Amino acid sequence: MTAILPKFQKKGYGHQAIQEIEKQYPEVKCWSLDTILQEEHLVHLYEKLGYVVCRTEPVQEGMDLVYMEKQC
Repeated sequence: MTAILPKFQKKGYGHQAIQEIEKQYPEVKCWSLDTILQEEHLVHLYEKLGYVVCRTEPVQEGMDLVYMEKQC
């Protein structure tokens, strides 16, 4: 699990961190992750990085997990 402290969010650090992690493993052909669907800013971030939604799964009322993948 990775997180950005609230006072540092929306400054591009998450975007940059994911790109750096992906660069460190150029042999990886498929990246996958999951997040909470209702956290729209996170879903948007991952979509900007090339991840696409594969499926969603309800966890509890008002909370769904969204599974995303990126093919390299």
